[in-house]
Amino acid sequence: MKIDYVMKLGGSLLYDLPKTRLLLSRIEKSSNRNVVYTVGSGYLGEVYKKWVKDDNNISLPYENSIKIWSDIQSANANILASLNPLFVVCDNENEIESAIKDGKRPIADARGFHEKFKSLRYQTTDVRSAQLCQTFNCKSLVIVTDVNGIYGSDPKVHSQSKKLQRINARELAKMGRTSVDEGLAEYLIEYGITGYVIGIDNLVQSKKNKKGDNIEMGTVIEL
Repeated sequence: MKIDYVMKLGGSLLYDLPKTRLLLSRIEKSSNRNVVYTVGSGYLGEVYKKWVKDDNNISLPYENSIKIWSDIQSANANILASLNPLFVVCDNENEIESAIKDGKRPIADARGFHEKFKSLRYQTTDVRSAQLCQTFNCKSLVIVTDVNGIYGSDPKVHSQSKKLQRINARELAKMGRTSVDEGLAEYLIEYGITGYVIGIDNLVQSKKNKKGDNIEMGTVIEL
């Protein structure tokens, strides 16, 4: 099975269900079929992070915490699938292959890939998405978020911040956390993956290109 790219949908997109439904409809009409989808931790992840802060005096074994992140991603994957009947949650590579053959859009259930994730140095959904690329031997990772790419500084704080059309992964690694998670750049380099960071507004409002997507309208992370 050849996978063209993995598309990670930020968990924050679930804050705006009408817009997310529109995005899924656009993906449904795309000519790109051999794509694996995954979803971030979003609101549930923020609640969990707040819950385990040191001032709550809660301590969990590391592996338990990793599993909880997979559970959160799994819950969001099922919420996402409920918004469009073409999308189905898949537990493993065989289910993903069958879904694609049936014309469906497979969302990887993080719990089914837990063994591959637990050895990662960074437990973030962007890094896990890069691991999925490695699992499926594809060299492109598309990250859809609520920010239209990577900026020189946080555009939510600095309104004059300019979007970067292209950035080298090594330069991105020096920036720390931007609109993508810290650690992603390291895994893009390690696995030889090109990254594309694009805002949901670009995907749902603009005209489609020949491939039926607009993955280069945001920021391209080059090797």
